[in-house]
Amino acid sequence: MLSSLCFVLVVSSSFALPVENEDRQKRGASKLHIFEGDMMLTEEQIKAAESGMDPINVDGERGLSAFSRHKWPGAIVPYTLHDSADSVWKRPAILSAMKEWEEKTCIKFVKRTTQKDYIEFFVGKGCYSSVGRTGGRQRISLGSGCGFHGIAVHEIGHALGFLHEQSRPDRDHWVSIIWSNIPDDRKLNFKKYSHGLIDSLRVQYDYNSIMHYGKHEFAKWPWQITIVAKNGASLGQRKHLSTLDAKQMNMFYQCNKN
Repeated sequence: MLSSLCFVLVVSSSFALPVENEDRQKRGASKLHIFEGDMMLTEEQIKAAESGMDPINVDGERGLSAFSRHKWPGAIVPYTLHDSADSVWKRPAILSAMKEWEEKTCIKFVKRTTQKDYIEFFVGKGCYSSVGRTGGRQRISLGSGCGFHGIAVHEIGHALGFLHEQSRPDRDHWVSIIWSNIPDDRKLNFKKYSHGLIDSLRVQYDYNSIMHYGKHEFAKWPWQITIVAKNGASLGQRKHLSTLDAKQMNMFYQCNKN
């Protein structure tokens, strides 16, 4: 849940697939502009973000990414299923993920007719999504090993404006990063961003967020731990939206749904 302006790939897994295995399964998308494991950025966002600037301007309303100002008008998100995703293997996870967002927040998904801006679910190489509404067709990939409810919920969260929880400016009060267990070329995935780039809407840090890294994310070796909660809490669940995930999204879209 949270928001942060991060870069590299990540994904979520709901009914199976331990979070610590997700990085290895998502590297297929490495040739795209993907950051923090599963966030696909536009050229403009990449240049701005890498220079430490606000890629799309933050109006300080949210615990989301600096991209979060690109909301979906009226909290309505048109979508389509590419033929590759319209299967018994992918469709159930996609539909159940959208249903959970609808039941717990004011977000509404509608089948696309003539809308210019929309999400297309497809089976690409890895699991990834754009951050916020980027304009025109934007794709959410649920590739091999990604066809689970929780992963779909996580990737949809990015498309709605969420970034990864541990990128918050206050994260060092809540978690410790084990830098020695992270390859040098992966350390950017653990960057935290300033209050000028991220606004968490005064929602407290959420260990249980579906947008939080798991403890083995981007480790040199699968058994190594890269991030730990200072209170010993578990990290990186990929089963459902947390209470605070839903609260923050509703605050972001300024609705009153409980």
